Amino acid sequence: MNIIKQFFYKSFPGVYKLLSGNAIYSYKFKNLPIDSYLHPVHKISNSQWVLIGEGVTIEKDVWINIIKEKDKHGNLKIGKGVKIGQRCTLSCANSIDIDDNALIGLNVYIADHEHSYQNVRKSIMHQGIVGSKEIYIKKNAWIGNNVIILGQKKIIIGKNSVIGANSVVKSSIPDFCVAVGNPAKVIKRYNFSKKKWLKVKK
Repeated sequence: MNIIKQFFYKSFPGVYKLLSGNAIYSYKFKNLPIDSYLHPVHKISNSQWVLIGEGVTIEKDVWINIIKEKDKHGNLKIGKGVKIGQRCTLSCANSIDIDDNALIGLNVYIADHEHSYQNVRKSIMHQGIVGSKEIYIKKNAWIGNNVIILGQKKIIIGKNSVIGANSVVKSSIPDFCVAVGNPAKVIKRYNFSKKKWLKVKK
């Protein structure tokens, strides 16, 4: 939080909420701290199952889609200091957990499920979803622009790891790695003894 924001936050919390938009939108969530920002232009369904940490920024045109089927629903947790770029989609039928200070680039699509398509006598939009596994993005991870993360199985993006732009992630990526491609594969790891990023040998 910069100095001006901090001044208004501490001295005039009501004014801060009004200027940030949170006075209008904070009632929707399990929790939306006063120092988190949600752009007024957005689309959200079932926001009562969304938990937002302190210092979060959610930019314009983000779509948060929490799916409810019968007595089951998704749960989305966004940790402290997370930044979510414009036009991102978070679609959750089970569990998506974005840990503290993760950075989500522009146009990122994260879904813990996929559409079923097996029945050719029925439209895909009416066949429901499959998968519904957990997605966990650890602390300080960086998800580049246009990345797709799809979870028909449990996916963990490692601490301080980087997913390169335009990559498609369908399996877990370890801590302190750089992964790119479709499907995303590790190309670099951080070597703590040498204190630098090293290419992974093929």
